[in-house]
Amino acid sequence: MKRLLLSLVLFLFISGLTFSYDYGLLLDQRIEADNEEFVFYPIFIPWFSWDGGEGLSVYLSGILSLKYRSNDGWGSPVLVPEISRFCFMYRPNQNLYAEAGRVVYSDCLGMTAYGLFDGIKAETSLSAG
Repeated sequence: MKRLLLSLVLFLFISGLTFSYDYGLLLDQRIEADNEEFVFYPIFIPWFSWDGGEGLSVYLSGILSLKYRSNDGWGSPVLVPEISRFCFMYRPNQNLYAEAGRVVYSDCLGMTAYGLFDGIKAETSLSAG
């Protein structure tokens, strides 16, 4: 068991020298209350990002929330998994950029639409205009 754990730790440190990846876990909470019930949501947000070089990068994130209810006597919680953000970005040169997945989008004024939307986003710079 010790060899397996040591091998895993060495792999993580050595792979950090060859790959450019980053990962983490964010914690959040939400509380809802009314006259009859109290609901507590602890929220865990794991994320992973990777820069593959050559203009390719990946970002993945999810949400795991638990739901505790006072009416249930704070019994076993309900696990609610969600996909938060995932996108694949490609920039082969300074004039071209493409992004696919659940991407951040806003209309030009930021009044009608803002948030995460599924789709493809591309930007380019033309020398003529």
